[in-house]
Amino acid sequence: MDSTRSNITIGWTKPLFDGGAPVTGYTVEYKKTDETDWTTAIQNLRGTEYTITGLTSGSEYVFRVKSINKMGVSEPSDVSEPQVAKEREEEPAFEIDSEMRKTLIVKAGGSFTMTVPFRGKPVPNVTWNKPDTDLRTRASIDTSSNCTSLTIEKATRNDSGKYTLTLQNILNTTALTLMVKVLDTPGPPSNIATKDITKESAVLSWDVPENDGGAPVKNYVIEKREASKKAWVTVTNNCHRLSYKVTGLQEGVCIINFLFISTVAPEIDLDVALRTSIVAKAGEDVEITIPFKGRPPPTVTWRKGDKNLGTDERYIIQNTESSTLLVIPQVTRNDTGKYVLTIENGVGEAKSSFVNVKVLDTPSACQKLQLKHVSRGTVTLVWERDATKRAWSTVTTKCSHTTFKLTNLSEKTAFFFRVLAENEIGLGEPCETTEPVKAADVPGPVKDLAMKDSTKNSVKLQWSKPDYDGGSIISDYVIEKKLQEEKEWTYAGTSKSCEFVADKLKDDSVTVGPITVKELIITPEADLSDIPGGQIAVRIGHNLHVELPYKGKPNPSMSWLKDNLPLKETEHLRFKKTENKISLSIKNVKKEHGGKYTLILDNVVCRKSFTITVITLGPPSKPKAPLRIDEIKADSVVFITLTWARPESDGGSEINEYILERREKKSMRWVKVSSKRPITENRYRVTGLIEGNEYEFHVMAENAAGVGPPSDVSKLIKCREPVSPPSAPNVVKVTDTSKTSVSLEWTKPVFDGGMEIIGYIIEMCKADLEAWQKVNAETVIATKYTVVDLEAGEHYKFRVSAVNGAGRGESCEVPASVQTVDRLSAPELDIDANFKQTHIVRAGASIRLFIAFSGRPVPTAVWSKADANLSLRADIQTTDSFSTLTVEECNRNDAGKYVFTVENNSGSKSITFTVKVLDTPGPPGPITFKDVTRTSITLMWDAPVLDGGSRSDSWTGAGQTKQLTFTVEGLVENTEYEFRVKAKNDAGYSEPREAFSSVIVKEPQIEPTADLSDISRQLITCKAGSTFTIDIPISGRPAPKVTWKLEEMRLKETERVTIKTTKDRTTLTVKDSMRGDSGKYYLTLENTAGCMVSTATIVYEHYSTLHAHCSEISVIHFQIHNFWSCGSL
Repeated sequence: MDSTRSNITIGWTKPLFDGGAPVTGYTVEYKKTDETDWTTAIQNLRGTEYTITGLTSGSEYVFRVKSINKMGVSEPSDVSEPQVAKEREEEPAFEIDSEMRKTLIVKAGGSFTMTVPFRGKPVPNVTWNKPDTDLRTRASIDTSSNCTSLTIEKATRNDSGKYTLTLQNILNTTALTLMVKVLDTPGPPSNIATKDITKESAVLSWDVPENDGGAPVKNYVIEKREASKKAWVTVTNNCHRLSYKVTGLQEGVCIINFLFISTVAPEIDLDVALRTSIVAKAGEDVEITIPFKGRPPPTVTWRKGDKNLGTDERYIIQNTESSTLLVIPQVTRNDTGKYVLTIENGVGEAKSSFVNVKVLDTPSACQKLQLKHVSRGTVTLVWERDATKRAWSTVTTKCSHTTFKLTNLSEKTAFFFRVLAENEIGLGEPCETTEPVKAADVPGPVKDLAMKDSTKNSVKLQWSKPDYDGGSIISDYVIEKKLQEEKEWTYAGTSKSCEFVADKLKDDSVTVGPITVKELIITPEADLSDIPGGQIAVRIGHNLHVELPYKGKPNPSMSWLKDNLPLKETEHLRFKKTENKISLSIKNVKKEHGGKYTLILDNVVCRKSFTITVITLGPPSKPKAPLRIDEIKADSVVFITLTWARPESDGGSEINEYILERREKKSMRWVKVSSKRPITENRYRVTGLIEGNEYEFHVMAENAAGVGPPSDVSKLIKCREPVSPPSAPNVVKVTDTSKTSVSLEWTKPVFDGGMEIIGYIIEMCKADLEAWQKVNAETVIATKYTVVDLEAGEHYKFRVSAVNGAGRGESCEVPASVQTVDRLSAPELDIDANFKQTHIVRAGASIRLFIAFSGRPVPTAVWSKADANLSLRADIQTTDSFSTLTVEECNRNDAGKYVFTVENNSGSKSITFTVKVLDTPGPPGPITFKDVTRTSITLMWDAPVLDGGSRSDSWTGAGQTKQLTFTVEGLVENTEYEFRVKAKNDAGYSEPREAFSSVIVKEPQIEPTADLSDISRQLITCKAGSTFTIDIPISGRPAPKVTWKLEEMRLKETERVTIKTTKDRTTLTVKDSMRGDSGKYYLTLENTAGCMVSTATIVYEHYSTLHAHCSEISVIHFQIHNFWSCGSL
């Protein structure tokens, strides 16, 4: 089916014969073509497709598959054709239907999605194009290895046109064009004019709108109002031409018409977005367009403060009769402010409105950058921010304060520092230090201080350099001195080398005292100031990295806990400790990584813990099924009301809204359901549907982390007139009982209420009570159900009602009460058309005999062998419903007849299996001599007692005839024979003529038939409560399997119903006939040659005006139909 450099995907079909037990799995094996040993790829695989991985690129492999059922593993399949593990190359191609090629029609403001599946190897590059449109910014494009989709929200007229999808790989390039048409309201008519004005009338004329909204203009609506009034009056709403005569006007009255205005006071039409403010980034051009009305066209004035912008060449102002455009090029923060528009035309008062413009720019430079706390490897920076700007962050991206400690600096390098503030627009100007600084520390103590020479008043000292120079080159050594009895040290001098002569000393008074070094002790502390509230939120699939500065002397040990359990490092979770920082890193965060993390620092001073809470954010799970359809309407507005349940998981964040999508039947495109407001509830009414169309829906939840997966798809629902509940089921019968259960079956209602039946409700109550209670929590889809957990020996009543989209229908009750007792039934053997009683195997193979049975109580099963005992190698496995006999590595002694018997208190049944074992023949009989002469001897012997079950290679005389036909009798069933014929006359026999092919002797296959000629058009009349019989001759080879059904319910033998079937006849007898026995009776005949179904309809007719002494008469009409289709029953 497919292959790569290291993988090959294979597929296969189920075996034709399952051995009498369902196939439970498959074993896949493979090997290289030049090898002999097979390798098992997988065992107990349930599907019929598998990908073998880890193959050698370029090598040739063959494959085979074995089936598995309860009895064991089958023989392997035929070896596949050799396959090479290599990348397959396939030209790119689209996998679309005719529906996708139709023009997609969308209403303006709605959303649409075009999903196109494709194929190709290597995976082709996908490109979407539309003339005059950059789809990278206008649309949302999602592409996988075999599918691509394009989604556009809030469609406008400009989104109409051709969308070209291009696929390209190394083999070829192909393209597909999809058409989209966005329907919108038409634009205003143009070039309105008036003529032929009289005292009472005026003629208006106009041109068609420049934009027809995507569909031809069919009608014009004309309205008028007096200039002194605000109410509009409709003149006509049915004008199909480009001119109209308005009558009934009053002389001297100024009239404003929808299509023509005599004089109108100016009026500004501000869009909702302009009523608030316009936000732009520094450097962008700002365009403000405001439409207005007025006759004659008003004059326009733009102002900012006291400044008239029309006199400033920097601003661009463009005016028409109905709108004005103000362009502010390359805005700066100085362009922030209020822009006032004033219009006037001499009619009425001047009108003004304003628009606020807000310009976002980078912050200004920081102030007063200073260096503080310079130590070994660290420098602390302090600065002031611009108080007029918003909060900013430093280059560390984690600092929102005006101090920061830099670590891990080189101690031998001088550094300059600068700080830049950042807001949502970008980085501001930097502030730099004026002088460089080294991140250095004081040097350590000198080593090996000793006196090398002395005089009466001087001492020569010598020492070695300290181990630690503090991060900078040592420039000088400072020598101090004191008398032994003194406490204070005094300055003695400096030296640039490791030697010094201290002079002007007193005799015998210089002493070098001891040096004591003590380690500083500090309580362990971790700095959580950069983690507000001790909580960190991270999206699922992202990486988490937490750094915590710490301190402590001696250096504390570190350990982590998660939810109070020790935390260990894994491939995705790492923690690290440096001299002054502890970090925790998690790659590809998953939901289970959320929780409470505890850092424990421990030294000789104390043990402290610090807690961080990690919150994982992810899209919510799919809304819970079912997606239920509560209401369907098809009136002036067609709509469907849907409800659903909240997702089990909200992904760690509150659900903001639900996204509902619909798809028409046979369409691959999901279209987002447009809504004026976000869908926040678990219920929504979908409008704008087309009556008669079928739709299906799914819903997705969205939170701060994104959109979750879609729910299960709803059932297809047809938008049509409201429906009514269905009628009651036709027949409700009890098919089985036990001490604690009752099994029911019923037929579908005759009337479904105009809508598909979605299930059934079963109710019960005790026979002496009328307190009905519902048995099933969810509606039952099948037409049968077993009620469990009942009281033994109690009498119950049952009833069933059907449910559709309109609700629950009427109930149909079981005619009589039912007692919970165990039913007894004689053993039955389950024999179908594929059952074989004769089994032929080769010596050394396995004999497997399988038979299914039923009965109450569970019958005992016994295997035996006619005229012999069962082999000790026979393995018998028996359950409550089937039994198997297996003989491994069989020989000729295992051949014979095997008898299987089942028996219980109600009776017994037996069946015989014939087993033939093909083996080499036995030795011939005793050899005798005859006709011994000098040159010859005749030998005679008997045939072998055992022929091995196989045919003889010698020819046997079958008979003689003077005719040209002959019947050969006494042949063995399922044995292959060859025949030849010789002609004879007085001179002797001719050369034999052999048949073209061999023949296997077996029963011929004849399709089953039913002879209905005796009851065709025949009327059977019987009294209610009497017995009627349907007797039909049948034929077919092998003998067909017979099934009787009433409507959809299979008939079984009961106290009233008897079914008797022989090889050539089947008879159905119903005692004590009642109204529930009416309906269609189906007779199904099935064997290996075919299937036949006959149907008879029984209709009861009541006569209401019967004589007082007459019984009720029932009339049964038979309508016989034969058809060759068993699949629908």
